[in-house]
Amino acid sequence: MKDQDQKQQLNFNEVHVWQLGLNKEIAYFNEYSRVLSSLEREGIDRLIQPLHRQRAMAARIQLRLLLASYLNIKAEHIVFSKGEFGKPYIEASEYYFNFSHSQNIALLALSREPSIGIDVECWRPLDNKEGIVQRHYSTPEKQQWGTIKEADKEKAFFDNWTRKEAFIKATGRGLGMGLSTCSFDLLGGGGLVECSSEYGTPDKWLTGKVELDGPISATVICEKGLEMDQEEKILIRNFVGNAG
Repeated sequence: MKDQDQKQQLNFNEVHVWQLGLNKEIAYFNEYSRVLSSLEREGIDRLIQPLHRQRAMAARIQLRLLLASYLNIKAEHIVFSKGEFGKPYIEASEYYFNFSHSQNIALLALSREPSIGIDVECWRPLDNKEGIVQRHYSTPEKQQWGTIKEADKEKAFFDNWTRKEAFIKATGRGLGMGLSTCSFDLLGGGGLVECSSEYGTPDKWLTGKVELDGPISATVICEKGLEMDQEEKILIRNFVGNAG
């Protein structure tokens, strides 16, 4: 794999988003399986389905290789910990990350600010879509949802779901904060319009749509940096692993 051999530079007021492919056979990653910790190996081995083990190994190895290219250390030397509500972070590092996967695609977001979240969802049939909206959408979101044409609802649902998931991951609280406590604009640019006061005002958060091929929705959200005079940038990149 060539990407991890290149030192990556991440500036303040930048968010890097990497797209990872998870379809490679396990044998493809055998050379790099040494970078995984014993806990990671045990977690992968506990998965029952071979396809799930394959994708989990591909995800964890690529995650470590990419992070190593920013941290300038060996991938196997990266130590992960979890915050109070379970959000993973890198010990003794000034870099922060968030990770999401759906079927055969994964996204990794990196920032110099700790409040970073990303979510990706492959579209799929949902029997209880309306029930999910009623339970987890805010009142303004429900009102906007009612005006959306039926033909457009699948895209609108998954677009907004990734926004809400990315936001609760960015705050570090996860599902415990409640998805209905944040509100996004379903009909406009998809920005955050309402959130709990403990997370500041909506304008302090940057919402970015990650454009992917196919019926897939993805969103990255981060708290704007301290250097507010600089434009916040979201850079999308592809991680292409080439054995050799």
